[in-house]
Amino acid sequence: MQSVPSQEYGVLRGKVKSVDRSAQSAQQIAAFLGDAQLGEQFTKEGRPVAVTVELEKSSGTESGYAWSSADGPPFALTSMTLATGSIRLAGRRPVDWLLP
Repeated sequence: MQSVPSQEYGVLRGKVKSVDRSAQSAQQIAAFLGDAQLGEQFTKEGRPVAVTVELEKSSGTESGYAWSSADGPPFALTSMTLATGSIRLAGRRPVDWLLP
């Protein structure tokens, strides 16, 4: 599995499409990703909440996605490529996203 260091290539650009209201168990994560080890790894420090992000596509990068750097990594991404991202909230408090 190839990783994508954010210090070297930047971060992927995208928009949050959904945020689950409940935390995920290691079994739920493993079922979604098809990898029990990742399910355990992602729950080591507690049960995370799933966030679905639609990545911006870009025909100008080798990966096919938009990055915070000009080019991103010089290879295509697969579904199991580890990548680091950050979320920027647009002028709203996190609690505003959870309450209707």
